[in-house]
Amino acid sequence: MAERRRGAPAFVPPPQPAQPANQDARVGPKFDRLRNVLAREQNGLSLRDDPAALAPETIIVFELTGTTADFSRALRQVPGLQLLSEEEGEFDDPDEDEANGALYLTVPDAQALHEILRLWDLHKADRPLGPNHASWASVFRCLHDLRRWGPRDRVTDEAAALLLDLIDGEDIRIEIELVSRGSAAARNTTAQTVGAIVQGLGGQVVRTASIPEIGYEAILARLPAPAVRSVALREAGSLAEQPDVFAIRPQSFADNLHVSDADPDARVAPDPRGEPIVAILDAVPLSNHPLLRGRLTVFDPDDLSAMSVGRREHGTAMSSLVIWGDLQAGEPPLERPIFFRPVMYASVEHDDERFPDDRLVVDDVVRAVREMFVARPPEVAAAPSVLVVSISMGDATRPFAGRMSPWARAIDWLSFEYGVLFLVSAGNVRDLHFPDVESEDHFRALVGDARTSTSLAAMRDALPHRRIISPAEATNALTVGAAHHDALEIAETVANSHDALPSGRFPSPASRHGPGFRNAVKPDLLAPGGRLRGRSSPIDSPTVLRYSNANSLGGLKVAGSEPEMSAWSGFTSGATALTARASHQIYDALVDAYGEVFTNLHRARQALILKALLVHRATVPPESRELIHQVFGPADARLHQRRSANVRRLFGYGFPDWSEATACLASRATLWGHGTLGVDEGRSFVLPIPAALFGNRTVRRVTATLAWFTPIDIGRRTYKAVRLQIEEPDLNPLIGVTPQSGQTAKVAAARGTTFHRCWEGATARALVENAAVPIVVSRRPDNADDLPDAVPFGLAVTIESDGEIEVYDAVRSRLAVQPRVPARVTV
Repeated sequence: MAERRRGAPAFVPPPQPAQPANQDARVGPKFDRLRNVLAREQNGLSLRDDPAALAPETIIVFELTGTTADFSRALRQVPGLQLLSEEEGEFDDPDEDEANGALYLTVPDAQALHEILRLWDLHKADRPLGPNHASWASVFRCLHDLRRWGPRDRVTDEAAALLLDLIDGEDIRIEIELVSRGSAAARNTTAQTVGAIVQGLGGQVVRTASIPEIGYEAILARLPAPAVRSVALREAGSLAEQPDVFAIRPQSFADNLHVSDADPDARVAPDPRGEPIVAILDAVPLSNHPLLRGRLTVFDPDDLSAMSVGRREHGTAMSSLVIWGDLQAGEPPLERPIFFRPVMYASVEHDDERFPDDRLVVDDVVRAVREMFVARPPEVAAAPSVLVVSISMGDATRPFAGRMSPWARAIDWLSFEYGVLFLVSAGNVRDLHFPDVESEDHFRALVGDARTSTSLAAMRDALPHRRIISPAEATNALTVGAAHHDALEIAETVANSHDALPSGRFPSPASRHGPGFRNAVKPDLLAPGGRLRGRSSPIDSPTVLRYSNANSLGGLKVAGSEPEMSAWSGFTSGATALTARASHQIYDALVDAYGEVFTNLHRARQALILKALLVHRATVPPESRELIHQVFGPADARLHQRRSANVRRLFGYGFPDWSEATACLASRATLWGHGTLGVDEGRSFVLPIPAALFGNRTVRRVTATLAWFTPIDIGRRTYKAVRLQIEEPDLNPLIGVTPQSGQTAKVAAARGTTFHRCWEGATARALVENAAVPIVVSRRPDNADDLPDAVPFGLAVTIESDGEIEVYDAVRSRLAVQPRVPARVTV
């Protein structure tokens, strides 16, 4: 992928529908070619041998230069068409309701192709397509190209480069995603056909997986190096040309970093009690470490512990962060045990922690989560009490490029199916290039704000290469990026170790950025990942900072991979683990305050209330926002939507203050609610307004956060099948607040499954006795007919004042359900 020109804007202009004459000249011959072949061959199957041709029972790509909300409707009008996937254009206008430049993939049969040709002829002749096919007019108007899914689609440039890097004379493991067919018999036939081809190339099928709920059919294969090279080069006769193959990539490997050893650390605390509500999927931990002993419930049905003979670093570090937090903070451990399910192991041979060589990670994760909640007699469900699953890992081979990965689809499906919240790390980058910094001495001379601005400019130029990695694009999950923050205070430069962002509050220079699917907010929030230090080399010109390990100069202190020892960790993995710890502390605060009123709720509602509260007090500091505007642009302040999108891409909703999510304060009251919504339904919650907020110019603020899990629909372009929102209330006439400037636009917030809005102001208003504001949660019209009748949601609302005005007691006195004790939490 070519780097974007230094200093160029992060966006490209949104494409426009093609002019009819130009469009006919470009795509008309492709329709004509298809027509001629179909006329000669009744079933059109001879086109299978022509890689450039469109053929029945293969994938066709509709490449759109504009956008059409009618595409899903158009598909349903032609029997036989099935949407497999979609891929959004890159960095399009982020605040338009529909994204531009998408690819739509379908599997037609011969009859469907004839029907598309008939509709094209009517459109070209400017004749009506008929009431049942009117949606195709908008599709044709935006059609830029029509082609068969080919070798370059199956093997992306990035995948090809990774495959070539792996060739060393030995057999290589690759993951082959297959075209997902509608019936089990068709899926089996496809897998057998491709499996036979693998064997014919001298390879071996290591494992197969079929998860029809997410459209995932895959083969893990071992191929000889020449066959892999042929795939990477997309040569004739290779797997890259097989019509039943959807995509080929190297076997997934984890985006993990090593930890650095520190001094011994042993602490004493009461044993945990109760059932776990947080689970960790990670590498086999050192469960007998004094800091972890008795605090982990390890469920290891695959016996990865027996294979884990190397240094057990990552799973140990993540367990330590969830249980104890950053050891430098000196906090007490969580009072409940943590459920731990190993999916990686420590390998001596490869000096890292990795997924098993004979497994497909998507299949393993789905199986692991199912085993938590579904009993398989005579076995019982492994962890039915779990509400939150922490995944501090990702697939380093799959940066998000517009198309939902199978791992992300699996998480979205599992979260809705079982009502569980997934926390996923955004992924890490290993280096930061400074094209305008000539040498290490030049960088060393930059201090304070000058160094921060220079580093932000380097992050801006590298945006296309710092995208979140699978499964961070998952719609139902909370994706966590790393904040450049820890408890250490170290000089900006120590030897060749540099703090790239010494001033202000910003994302870590080693953290990956958004956006997510259809420009959704990703990452959702930032949590401490350590003030990580980059190391430079005097021979690099221009300068490069390389990030490999956290250490005593910047990082989070954790349990080490040796008994009694501690270590340093961080990055987005550590940030995700700290978020999991926060979710547990919020849960504990709610249980202390409300008892069975909260614990008797269905698992999904509890998880969604936690999801809403994790995001609820997230903010971006105004000074950080302003510097991003200056460095990232655009320079024209009137292009505020694009300026805001750059902030959102880096910060998501911002830095959360989890203690504020549940803690009492005289001038602040936070309320939570829950419910379900059916099709086209709304539900109103009443927010009491204290009388003390009237008649003065004290700054007051209302914040509302809505969270839900959506079912996914892989057969339609919307993917996220259910869309909820908070109706925009008109609060100005009553209490003098208006939408907060700089926050995420409603359109952008609605693309995910966390809707976050804030209103503030200081205008004095006349007293209204027993005043209250309705907060209305509504379900937008569905795009499909077979969705659930009711979808659960969680809601958090805060009303507060910057002055000494009594808010909490005034609101509490008017609530139907009151806390047993003041809700306090320290995070």
